[in-house]
Amino acid sequence: MPKILVNTILLASLSNITVAAELPTILDFLPICEPTVLSEFNQEFSFSSDVDEDNPDKLGLEQFRELSINNVLLSAQENGKKSGAEAIIVEQLLVNSFARKLKTYSDSGKRLENEIRKFNITIKTKNISLCDNKQLSNKSTPFNRHGKKIISTNVSIAMALPDSEKLIRQAQNHTPPKSSVSVNGAYEIILGDSFLKLTEKMGPESIKLLTDDDTKILGYGRSLWFHVKNDKVISIEKSNNILNSHGTNLIEFSENYDIDDWYIGSVNYRDTYQKASKILDLVNSNNDIVVYGKQSQLLLNFESFKKDKSKEAELLLNGFTVLPLGGVKKSANLDFSATASIDISHAFFMDTQDVYQLNNQQRINQINLTEEGIWVIGNENLLFSVNDDGLVNKIRVTESIIRDQSKQEFNQVLSGYNIPMLKSEFLTLYPDAEDNFDTVMVFKGNKQLFATFDSYEDNAQLIDVVILFDN
Repeated sequence: MPKILVNTILLASLSNITVAAELPTILDFLPICEPTVLSEFNQEFSFSSDVDEDNPDKLGLEQFRELSINNVLLSAQENGKKSGAEAIIVEQLLVNSFARKLKTYSDSGKRLENEIRKFNITIKTKNISLCDNKQLSNKSTPFNRHGKKIISTNVSIAMALPDSEKLIRQAQNHTPPKSSVSVNGAYEIILGDSFLKLTEKMGPESIKLLTDDDTKILGYGRSLWFHVKNDKVISIEKSNNILNSHGTNLIEFSENYDIDDWYIGSVNYRDTYQKASKILDLVNSNNDIVVYGKQSQLLLNFESFKKDKSKEAELLLNGFTVLPLGGVKKSANLDFSATASIDISHAFFMDTQDVYQLNNQQRINQINLTEEGIWVIGNENLLFSVNDDGLVNKIRVTESIIRDQSKQEFNQVLSGYNIPMLKSEFLTLYPDAEDNFDTVMVFKGNKQLFATFDSYEDNAQLIDVVILFDN
């Protein structure tokens, strides 16, 4: 973990500022007169930290991110001080994050889970000398003293938050419905309710998907799914059947919908089959356990859990599906036809200048609530991040987010995109790359590339690669 650095930043007013005695000020607003540029600072930083189950006191992701950015800003100020600068203008601050979970075992055989977090941050600044009156305009700098990108209006200065961050705040502030489940519906939504009622009741969706039969799927949290067709809710399920664990972990954890407190009358999540059978009229039908209603049915999922080695395994309630009477559970075959024509076979060559832009139709499959901003799903291995104009500023190729995918299948995907499969091949293709153990980083022009491998060895398999564009 990086050392915690402490610094004092002198706040600037709209009218005038006082130069800090120790470190030059990072400006929120541009000077009225043209400043003298003494020097420029362009530097890349990498911060990593591990979080394990046995040490819960380590910094959370947002705290670690903020600490990393603060360290970078402080380094820029120290550089400015060496140049004799009175103030600093931050022209660019790019933050890219990675998280990887490693499972190991202790000497006693206990399984341990350790999460490696990494932030790669690039900063570009100008070290300046102010005019004699030191007055500032009401025109904002590209990035402020906190490392936030800001926009200005004629009246006031407002923070420009990424769409995903706005949605996350809206989702966090939304009052969720009761988590009651019945044969007719769940979370105060019943089959046949409108799409509008669903979104008003549930708040911003974590993820939206489209199937090949034009069914919309709205996900809330990581495992609550509403299926909508012709503007009506046609089924509701609490399951992990839509995405695999890799895809699920891309979604921001929801305090409203990921804490499993749902119930069916007096039967609660994780109650035993024995208890449920005494309260509910359970019917075994075609390998399903069903509660039938007049026009709909509630399918219950029980899984075998063994709480203690000395005791027999128990069937515990773990999920549900609400369907019309006579309906059957179906696999969600997602429709990626709108993005199938996008050719990224040259995107990962650092010398190309390809620009990608997505229209609204190509954004029908999208993860809205994530720690890294909105991800548009191009296919099971391909993710895009876009700006407000639809211009792609990040492309990610990763292992399937939907299903178990073999190494051979994933390597075929990489081959189709002209992406090296092994670490040694990566280093050959990118001779100027920075080899950082299980991560390879490449920086050239307006592009930054980060590749993650399954080990530190030269023959390590690529598992994830991201390229960023400074549009």
